Amino acid sequence: MARLLNLGCGERHHPDWVNLDMKSANPDVLIADLRRGLPYSSGEFDVVYHSHVLEHLSRQHARGLMDECYRVLRSSGILRVVIPDLESLAREYLDIIRMIDECDPRGHSRLEWILLELFDQFVRTRPGGEMLEYLKRTDNPDEEYILSRTGSWALPLLKGLQGEYVENGHLITVSMTTRLRYLIRRVRNRFTDLKPGASDFTRSGERHLWMYDRHSLGRLLESSGFRDISRLRHNQSHIPGWSDYMLDSDSNGLSANPGSLYLEALKP
Repeated sequence: MARLLNLGCGERHHPDWVNLDMKSANPDVLIADLRRGLPYSSGEFDVVYHSHVLEHLSRQHARGLMDECYRVLRSSGILRVVIPDLESLAREYLDIIRMIDECDPRGHSRLEWILLELFDQFVRTRPGGEMLEYLKRTDNPDEEYILSRTGSWALPLLKGLQGEYVENGHLITVSMTTRLRYLIRRVRNRFTDLKPGASDFTRSGERHLWMYDRHSLGRLLESSGFRDISRLRHNQSHIPGWSDYMLDSDSNGLSANPGSLYLEALKP
């Protein structure tokens, strides 16, 4: 049976995989600091996967993680990397500027959100930052646009303060106390410290430290020795049985993280 490694898994993990993260409240998820190397032997895995992890590491630690991914993969092993796509985000920003220039009434509200996508996780000083405050607003004029940018993870935050939340695909009406507890749990699960017990928020893993596009990420992979780099969609992969794991898809088969870049590469 293939050995599969999921790094920085958060809430998206599968029992067929070895799942690692900085914190864990689940027996299927092991605790490890990815900045300190991977606690496995060379050539131990057939597949290594990580999603929305690399942007939370310094460039030095990102290069170190890529080298470690290469080391623990066997020959012909597959690396799959998912990150926020800087190129796509930049194009979206420019499209919104064009909308405003053409007096499209949707432009200004979308500009407010896209600036949060660009900058909030670089500069925030508290869990959730201004993005969380935006999602909590009850006067949001363009919820559909936000969901198209965030995927399903933001839906409980958008609905949570309106007396509803989503569980197993169903919208449930709840009391204010339950509402607040649920919202707090969602925030804690989405935004967790990279360094357990750290009191200084600037050292937490919630903040972004760098961003990549297809060219810069491709060069990073090549510098660690990977070859045959290919760009795919969330539901495409060279990993056998990929769709069964639902690591990049939500329950409807849509992308769990819209606006992402999906690259796969092989270890020669």
